[in-house]
Amino acid sequence: MGKSVVLIAADTGPAYGRGVVRGALRFGRHARLWSWEVQPIWEIVRGFDPRSFQGVIAQVVNEDLHQRLMDSGLPVVNVGDNLAPHGMPSVFSDHQAIGQMAAAHLRNCGIKRFAYFGDEGDWYAKQRAEGFSAAIRQFGYELSSQWYFQAGPVVEYPALNQWLAEMEKPTGLLAANDILARRIVETCKELGLRVPEDVAVVGVDDDEMICETAVVPISSVAIAAERVGYEAAALLARLLEGEPAPREVTFVPPLSVVRRQSSDILSISDANVAAAVRYIHQNCGKPIGVEDVVDQLTISRRQLEQRFRAAFNRSPAEEIRRVRVEKVKEMLDNTDWNLARIAGACGFSDASIMGKSFRDLLGITPTQYRLRTRLD
Repeated sequence: MGKSVVLIAADTGPAYGRGVVRGALRFGRHARLWSWEVQPIWEIVRGFDPRSFQGVIAQVVNEDLHQRLMDSGLPVVNVGDNLAPHGMPSVFSDHQAIGQMAAAHLRNCGIKRFAYFGDEGDWYAKQRAEGFSAAIRQFGYELSSQWYFQAGPVVEYPALNQWLAEMEKPTGLLAANDILARRIVETCKELGLRVPEDVAVVGVDDDEMICETAVVPISSVAIAAERVGYEAAALLARLLEGEPAPREVTFVPPLSVVRRQSSDILSISDANVAAAVRYIHQNCGKPIGVEDVVDQLTISRRQLEQRFRAAFNRSPAEEIRRVRVEKVKEMLDNTDWNLARIAGACGFSDASIMGKSFRDLLGITPTQYRLRTRLD
C-alpha cells in the first residue's frame, strides 16, 4: 500500500505561508508517512478534487473554502486565521501574545502613547489588537488611537493620512502585519513625519523582503510559522490514525521582536534614565550591576531608582535582568550553544542563576523554551 497523499495549500508568497510549508514538510520527513502535494491556496479556492488526497493542511481564507473542506470528508487542519475558528481543527499563532509582545517592546522604548492599525475583516487582526490593548492597560495606559479599514487596497483610504497627521506624537504603532507596517512607514514619509521619532512602527511576521526593503527598515514580531506547520502536520497525523478532532485551537507563541530602525528609539525625557537604559543595553553581556550604571550618571542610586520606576514601573536591577533574558532568548533561538556558554555571554555568573531569572520572567525554563521553538 502506498503512502497517503497530503495536500498543503498555502499562500507561499508571504513569509508565513512559506514557513508553514517548511514546518509541515519537516514533520513529514521525520514521520516518513506521506507523499506531499503543495499548491497555492488560490488554486484550491477555485476548486480541487478531494478524491486525490487523504488529508489536507490548508490556510483557509474564506467561508466558501472552509465549507468545501468541511464537506470533503477529509481530515483537515486549518492554519489560516483570517476567520474566527469554528468547527475545524486548527493551529494558529497566538495573536494576543503577539500584540502583548509588541506592546512590551514599544513600552520598553519609553513610549507612552499607542496606536493600532489593521483590517477589520481579519480575525487575527482583531486578536492582535486585543492583546496589544490589554498589555497597554496593564502598563497603566490606554490605546490612544485605533483604526480599522475595510478590505481593499490601503492606498484607497485617504483617511489614513489624516489619522497619522492628527495623531499625538510620539506614538508607538502596531500594524497587524508587515505589509500594513510598510504602508504606515511610506505614508509617514509622504507626510513629513519621522519614523521612529514621531511614529515608532512595529509590524508582524518578520518578512525580511518587506521589512528590510522599506524606506525605513521595519521592526517586526517574528512568529513561529514553521512551528505552526509542524504542529499542524502532527495533528493531521493523529487525525489520520483515527483520533477525534480536538475542540480547542492549538496556539503557538511568537518568538521575539526583531528590532530595526522603525522602532529604534528611546523616548525618555529624563536624560539620566535614558543614559542608564542605553548603558544597560550596550553592556548586558558583561557582569554589570546597578552601581556600574550609577557610575555613568550624575545622580545617586536612590534618585536613579526613583526616576527609573517613574519611567518604567520597575527598578534598574529588574531592567538588567529583563534585557539579559531577552538576549538569552535570542541566543536560544539562533545558536546551538549550551546553557553555560549562553549564561556567560549574557552576563550571568552561571546557568542556574540564568535559569531562575528566565523562569521568573517567562514562566518556563531555557530548556523548555528551546524545545518549544525548535523543530528538531
